[in-house]
Amino acid sequence: MEARGRETLGAEREMKEDMTRILIASMLEKAFNDGKSSPRRAARNLVDLGVAFSKGRFQKRFLVYAQEMLQDQDSAYYDLISDVIVHVDRNLLVNFGMNLGYNGCTKGAQKIRSIEKEQGFNIPWILPMKLNEENIQQMAEEYHKRIRQGKELGIYVYLLQFSGDEPEKLLEFLKENPDCAFIMFLDGQKISQEFMNKIKEYKNGMISVPAGKDSVENCREMREKGLLYALYASYGDKNGDKILDGSWIQEQLCLHSQFLFLLPEDGCDTEIQEKIYEYVTKVRMKQRHPVFCMEVKEDFKLIDHIISEDSCAVGFDVQGDVLVYRNDTRMKAREAREKSLEEILRILAPKEVL
Repeated sequence: MEARGRETLGAEREMKEDMTRILIASMLEKAFNDGKSSPRRAARNLVDLGVAFSKGRFQKRFLVYAQEMLQDQDSAYYDLISDVIVHVDRNLLVNFGMNLGYNGCTKGAQKIRSIEKEQGFNIPWILPMKLNEENIQQMAEEYHKRIRQGKELGIYVYLLQFSGDEPEKLLEFLKENPDCAFIMFLDGQKISQEFMNKIKEYKNGMISVPAGKDSVENCREMREKGLLYALYASYGDKNGDKILDGSWIQEQLCLHSQFLFLLPEDGCDTEIQEKIYEYVTKVRMKQRHPVFCMEVKEDFKLIDHIISEDSCAVGFDVQGDVLVYRNDTRMKAREAREKSLEEILRILAPKEVL
């Protein structure tokens, strides 16, 4: 009887969550339609709507922050929102946004906090996985298994770093997990029409390509397709000054990406990382560029800290090794493959260690 009661409560909670998602999605559709005539009012309405429905810590903090920023009538984020409303496919925008904001940062975050409190180990809000042409063939089922296990723990956001000429091999992950949000960092190869069409069809992926001259055609075609897309760059000792003087961001604006991502190179000096993150934070506060800039390592850690108080960054490399970045503890692929994601986190990311 007790087990049946828990099943009933679980089913009722899931139905309530589904109804909440449907309600929010319908209101988002209306807000985007209104945005055609008044993008500024639509921007404020979207943020106000988010504040009204948000229950997660990260959502509330982010949206209150957004409300404060949009009080600046000269904010370039008004231009960004107007551009998104006009150029990004409506169904993709709503579905990806709901997977990221609702599934990832509300429903998933609640589950993460609950399991962390009960079980005593940390769970990341986003799971990065590095893949290449060879291992995606050999380890496809392992990647699918990791995503299934991740969702059981409340993880609905995945960062897929793919090196190779056929990113189409990533599409199966998107197809099999319509409730997740996938951010795909590609190598800079020419993106095929087939790949872009599928991203638009599945409505749960955002493409990120390396900044540079080779990205111009890709960005033009993604914009014409109505896709969400980003530009990224790795930084270190050699190019840190170009980012800090503002010239790097300025060069990317003509490509109309919605996001700019910065990633520290392996071995990047800690002082440079701190300067870059301070710069990125100031760029967001000044609101003078119609693009949202993020330092991936520090901003993702900040989101995780807001969601569950402890900051837990975990990722899988191309060999299948697991690394917890905060304390640099590692589990080799052979051992990791024998364990579930939950078991790995229990070993590598216990609350008392972090």
